[in-house]
Amino acid sequence: MTDPALHLPDPVAGGARIQASSRPVDIDVVDWFRFQSRSQQVGVYLSRPSRGWVRAGTGAVDIAAVGAAGRFERTRQLAERIWQRTDWQDHRAQSLATCLTTHAFFDRDRMAGPWAGLPSNLVLVPRQLVVVRGGIQEMLTCESDWPVDGSPAVSRETERTASDPMSEVEWNRALSEAIGRIRSRRIDKVVLARTTNIRLDQPDPAALVRELELRFPDCLTYWVSWGDRSFIGATPERLVARRNNRVRSEAVAGTISLDRSGPDAIHRLERSLKDQSEHRFVVDAIREALDPVCDRLDIASAPVARTVGRLAHLRTRVSGELRGDIHVTELIDRLHPTPAVGGTPVVPAQRLISEIESFDRGWYAGPVGWFTRDGNGEYGVALRGGLMDGNVFYATAGAGIVSGSDPQSEWQETEAKFSGLTDALTATQ
Repeated sequence: MTDPALHLPDPVAGGARIQASSRPVDIDVVDWFRFQSRSQQVGVYLSRPSRGWVRAGTGAVDIAAVGAAGRFERTRQLAERIWQRTDWQDHRAQSLATCLTTHAFFDRDRMAGPWAGLPSNLVLVPRQLVVVRGGIQEMLTCESDWPVDGSPAVSRETERTASDPMSEVEWNRALSEAIGRIRSRRIDKVVLARTTNIRLDQPDPAALVRELELRFPDCLTYWVSWGDRSFIGATPERLVARRNNRVRSEAVAGTISLDRSGPDAIHRLERSLKDQSEHRFVVDAIREALDPVCDRLDIASAPVARTVGRLAHLRTRVSGELRGDIHVTELIDRLHPTPAVGGTPVVPAQRLISEIESFDRGWYAGPVGWFTRDGNGEYGVALRGGLMDGNVFYATAGAGIVSGSDPQSEWQETEAKFSGLTDALTATQ
């Protein structure tokens, strides 16, 4: 089996041209995306309600299932190759042009389980794009002079299987093994995840997106539609944002449930040695990744608690001034995966994840976001979400494991992370 992709003529080798034009619109973007992504078979929707922006694209000017080797650099190259062959019909069209992408957690060419048949690295230069900024809606439409239906070659025959969710007994055993490795100094931290399969009476991806935007307006809401499957979530974790010579990131690690921990939960989180230790690994990794490409890097002296639904997380903001013209995809390559979703050191932590987790993470905990022609963009870490396939929603949640971790407490943390999704899904039924 090969990764799915559109079988398009090479626009560079064939000399094909793309005509791009823009116009103002006034539409319900979620409804528009639901209809267009279904008819075009592919689409990526991204929003951050508290900041008032949306970028949603459907159909394909070009689309690719980029392989693992050099995947973020190849992502940039693909988009630039298309934009070089574009005739811009107006000035606004150039400023709107966006590439929308989502990437698997692991550098692998193929995914398994419920992710089978989906591209490990989806790179979409959309045929139609809606951008919402400051209450203004604009649509970019791209037309090519070669015949193509604009939809991916979605295989309906791909065998999709799902591992049984890990029991609490199995979780405790796995975490005891991981904690033993940490205490033997083989690794410092590892993030282990587990899955749960949620049965739906009336699966409605658009309704779920609306509910997540309403409940978590400060988060990055994502909806990646491919054929009859939808990857949907609302992540509290920004991987990186680049605007001209400014870069922003954040360390998000260390969690407490507000439901289970009483009125002093935030106070306890901010003074937890275990959570502070887990958090510090992420801050140090971000500093190590960004410092070589920044003239100045500002990192908050101490984390503060951020409330997201029924959870609170330790967060440290990071901002800097880039040294030279650094594309956002290069910053992704330097940062992913942070110890907030993988562990440290990176290679042995990932090896342990592959050894212990009985399922493919797929797009979970990978970068999801957008970039423009000038290298600006924003990416989140695809957390607090899952894959909707028919009447089943495959959700994934993880916890950071350090030497002071307690398996039962980490199980409860993942349960609390699932609750945001299950509550939102219940509201749509």
